[in-house]
Amino acid sequence: MGVPPPGNTGPTASSRPGTRSITPHPDPGAGGFAGAFVRDHAARPHRPDLEVGEPRTAPAVMALRTGRIVLGSRVTPPARRRPHDLARQAVSVDRLSGGRPVLGVGPGADTGGELAALGEEGDPRTRAGMLDEALEVLCRLWSGERVEHRGRHYRVDGLRFVPRPVQRPRIPVWGAAQAVKGAPLRRAARFDGLRPEASPGHLARMLEVVGGHRGGPDGCDVAVCGRPGEAPEPCRRAGATWWLLRLTEVTAVREASPSSRSTGPARRS
Repeated sequence: MGVPPPGNTGPTASSRPGTRSITPHPDPGAGGFAGAFVRDHAARPHRPDLEVGEPRTAPAVMALRTGRIVLGSRVTPPARRRPHDLARQAVSVDRLSGGRPVLGVGPGADTGGELAALGEEGDPRTRAGMLDEALEVLCRLWSGERVEHRGRHYRVDGLRFVPRPVQRPRIPVWGAAQAVKGAPLRRAARFDGLRPEASPGHLARMLEVVGGHRGGPDGCDVAVCGRPGEAPEPCRRAGATWWLLRLTEVTAVREASPSSRSTGPARRS
């Protein structure tokens, strides 16, 4: 389960008893949670007075205050970030934490006008292309091998990024998806997990597609969101392995108390 991070990055607490990455015993620095995931925003135009934290710094701080929990972002849009910077930041958290981060990724959406207000790429198809190319660059940089890459959006001329992540073959990547559509589900199937916004019925259909691409569901995390007090069991039956509490953008630690937690879906063996 997970402790909300400091600052108003929109923390997401989660529960997942017994995983490959952590022991089922409570982490003394995490209040009994198994993971903490922050939203990735630079600003919230619909709430101009809301204080927003930096989503790479918060997991680094949490890495030093905890010993077992998984750390990550719900959805990071690489189209807003240079892949070499994201690669370095993720490896720093990986090594500070002893190999505990995951990276949730998606093309991002201009909800609230954040992307437009910052002059970011506005076309969803272009952002999706940037995402796929950035993931290729990230994985190659994490390999520790010399990288030559000249693509439509990014370029690397013969650089080698060391140190490598603690986790092998690389830091786990979870792909976001909001519907039973081809490209996002193919992306999730290539990597390590799915971060869906879906009802249990849609989730089951999404996992059929993902499993078809992967040859089965094994090794694929499925992280769904729910509000405190909402029952995770329908999503568990549909195939979810993580239950992320959808906390508000301003959440006190006491509001993420044990009474607000539910036992989350367990990871597939």
